[in-house]
Amino acid sequence: MANKKFWLGMLVIVLVFGMMVLGCGGGNRLQGTWVSSYGGVITFGSNTVTWDGDTGTYSTKGNDLTLTIEGVSITGTYSIDGDILIVSFMGETETFTRRR
Repeated sequence: MANKKFWLGMLVIVLVFGMMVLGCGGGNRLQGTWVSSYGGVITFGSNTVTWDGDTGTYSTKGNDLTLTIEGVSITGTYSIDGDILIVSFMGETETFTRRR
């Protein structure tokens, strides 16, 4: 019986550790298509981005967002609140709404 409790305890520890490392399944919250207040469209794939027809790559670290489109990289910040994406680059802020 003690052996079963030990292995159950080990399983719980592994599951908790896995959730801490991998998260609870939220995935990449940026993925999807977003429409700006001016009508511009930005689509995030797993690591690709298309912004108003131009395609490139992106990476995130915390709330930092780096886009590389046509060989030009730009770094800014982003935040997501429900279906609202707020992106700031070089002092300019743009708000996007998730397209469903």
